[in-house]
Amino acid sequence: MDPQYCAQDVLRCDQCDATSVSKFCKLCQAKLCTDCEGKNCQEKSHTHQVLPYPQRHSITQNPPCANHAGKQCQLNCITCGVPVCSTCMYSKEHSGHSFSEIRHEEGHGINTETTIQPLDSPFKLSLSSQPGVHGLITEASQEASAISPHVKQFLDKPQLLYTMRTDIAGLSCVACFRDDEVWACGRENLIRRHSIRNREGSFLTTKCKNSPCGLTVTKSGHLVFTDVDERTINIVKKKNKIEKLVKLKKWLPRYVCSTSDDDLLVMMDHADYNSEPTRVVRYTGSKEKQIVQVDDRGQPLYSIGGYSRYIAENGNRDICVSDNGYDFQCVTVVNQAGRFRFRYRGNPILDKKSFLPKGIATDSHNQILVVCINNVSIHVIDKDGQFLRYISDYDLCDPMGLCVDSKDNLLVTEYRSTKVKKIQYIKS
Repeated sequence: MDPQYCAQDVLRCDQCDATSVSKFCKLCQAKLCTDCEGKNCQEKSHTHQVLPYPQRHSITQNPPCANHAGKQCQLNCITCGVPVCSTCMYSKEHSGHSFSEIRHEEGHGINTETTIQPLDSPFKLSLSSQPGVHGLITEASQEASAISPHVKQFLDKPQLLYTMRTDIAGLSCVACFRDDEVWACGRENLIRRHSIRNREGSFLTTKCKNSPCGLTVTKSGHLVFTDVDERTINIVKKKNKIEKLVKLKKWLPRYVCSTSDDDLLVMMDHADYNSEPTRVVRYTGSKEKQIVQVDDRGQPLYSIGGYSRYIAENGNRDICVSDNGYDFQCVTVVNQAGRFRFRYRGNPILDKKSFLPKGIATDSHNQILVVCINNVSIHVIDKDGQFLRYISDYDLCDPMGLCVDSKDNLLVTEYRSTKVKKIQYIKS
């Protein structure tokens, strides 16, 4: 018989020792009287789940997913030994793994462990007929339908197509001019143009005191680069003639990207870092059209200071910023109107070291690719921030800048080796 119904077994409040127990806190696993219920819930560092005492076994509380905010773990991955949510279950890192239901030891909670056999593929599952598991699989299958197209398009092992040596010290930026030609820059005042056919390449001498910061190629084929020292955004037209597109007074233009509408998106820091938050400015030609700076609560979207913040536009018009500043160290994504969508902070399960992003690019599938220099890898995530896969190996050495050509091949700069590597990661 349940102790609450035994006359000889007196229930006492775990807070004050009173005998008038009426509630039970699932978080604290504590019996509470009416007076102590209010005091218990005033502790705000955790979310307390207080139930009438007779119903204390009616709800089980699974742990939150460490990889997907707002989702609870419904399964244990037996292979990895970690709890997972339904999205994790169909991700590539858990492909072929065995799963079991999270075991709850309390009276009327789940007290049977149902083993889920290894998946033949990320989307085939063999289960027992437990009713609770079928509900989970329905949810997981719906989420898998969204992930499935991404996984099917990936090569099992990405292929290194070629390596191009540029001889650019501190190679940090690359932009595709054609599928077989790129512009690249680093720690010098030159911007070099390289092609597969002509390994010698050519170069453009800028008037930068140090070096260009960011560069991009517009939809009309013009090279654009920023000069932090002169506070200018410059465009290169016929016969390599450099024209000043924008001259700023109080702002320092840094990384830049071209949009599908042939606008420019430019990352900027205020010359007095403590004066205003970092911002993204949209230009149509030389005209300022939009400023993205704070979220709906007035909080800065980007870290403040002279950190590396690469920028790219996604196919759905989202603005994606790779922010390695101390305050964030993440990818911040806002929509075309500048409204905050999400932040991606790496994969805490698979990352060996902290996530520190650098170069960023997007492909024709609206996937976001971002360099993590700490783990010497490239993360591929979908348009909603769902981790899809890593691209690593290929003897990558200090990967930094990224771009994607028209065939969805990835070009990666190596900061120290002065090389650009072209990698195929999607089936042609």
